[in-house]
Amino acid sequence: MFFVSTNLFAQVDTTKVAFVSYWSIGDSLSYKITKTKQTWKDGQMTKDQSGSYVAIFKVIESTDSSYTISWTFESDFFKNSGFPQGVSDLLAKYSITEIKYKTSEFGDFLEIINWQDVSQKMVRMFDDMTNLLISDGSADRAVVEQTLKPMRQTLTSQQGIEQMVMGELMYFHFPMGAQFDKADTLVYDDEIPTLLGGKPVKAIGQIYFEEVDFEEGYCRFKQKLSLDPGETKDLLMRFVKQLAPEEQEDFDEQLNNMVFEINDNNTFEYFFDPGFPLRIEIEREFVFESEREKQKTIERTVIELMEED
Repeated sequence: MFFVSTNLFAQVDTTKVAFVSYWSIGDSLSYKITKTKQTWKDGQMTKDQSGSYVAIFKVIESTDSSYTISWTFESDFFKNSGFPQGVSDLLAKYSITEIKYKTSEFGDFLEIINWQDVSQKMVRMFDDMTNLLISDGSADRAVVEQTLKPMRQTLTSQQGIEQMVMGELMYFHFPMGAQFDKADTLVYDDEIPTLLGGKPVKAIGQIYFEEVDFEEGYCRFKQKLSLDPGETKDLLMRFVKQLAPEEQEDFDEQLNNMVFEINDNNTFEYFFDPGFPLRIEIEREFVFESEREKQKTIERTVIELMEED
């Protein structure tokens, strides 16, 4: 009777999928991150860009209430920047960036804790770059500093540093700390911030499972997100108003005949026990149709666990 009772208490709930981190100090995983962007106009592809890099996830501290994570990656920000070879060689020593951040005890993202250190590194990089560009006397310091100013302001600010890595990290930790019913489709309201500022755009999201294996602690689930068409058009109107306010009236008349959609179709393959992704594919589709043209852009990011040598 004792053994029967023990087995009953040990039964696992196979209706719920809980994403909780079971990490230890020293845990280290390598991921290949690939980004592509493709654009079509009237059915013809006009842009096809891609790039990839490796990032290393490592647990460097653990407490009862939090984890501290090191996320190290080789930045390709200046890879196709067009700088002279000498500048590219200089930038090579600044290409590796380490972001340290905290999560809760469940593994959901909390905050970047070393953005000031990264900012100081970027300041040194831009100082070295400026000195190199003017070293032969062919360029004026004031001109070089003014040219680099927008890039410098972006990569040395807290917001710029967060944007540099937050896309990948937010998806990496997206389900952590949550529990889902494997048989249900979760429908929820969301809000998407915009680069134009102001209020975010409302969206409707869905999450549902395609596969769950409790023995392996593995699952595959889909997340779909559709931005509200009315608010998406309002966003387009705000953009046009800032870009060309004199055309606002004409654009108002054309708006009713336009289609402007933004949709996400994301796939997560996850080991919910011990709590890390095997593969994440993020796909965002932009569709714009007017009487004059039809344009579609697909931006895709793939985060994939690399096999150990």
